[in-house]
Amino acid sequence: MINNAPRLSLGQPAQYQIEVHGILDSSWSDYFNGLIITQVQSTNQEPMTLLTGQVVDQLMLIGMLHRLCNLGLPIYSVKRLTNNTSSS
Repeated sequence: MINNAPRLSLGQPAQYQIEVHGILDSSWSDYFNGLIITQVQSTNQEPMTLLTGQVVDQLMLIGMLHRLCNLGLPIYSVKRLTNNTSSS
């Protein structure tokens, strides 16, 4: 069986989508290295924020997650997007 899935690497850039409980407006984009910030409603009408874009490596991703924790925003999910998934 051939596995054509992209290999994960700690030092490679990748597209990510981070979902947090709470609201961040677009002015926080620079604080999160230019990620696109979008407010959404969860299925139970709770305010959620999506941060989407390219992350240089896993170390940067961990730093962003740490910043979110410092802001008191619970992290709901972190998804690595496939190469053909658009972030806009």
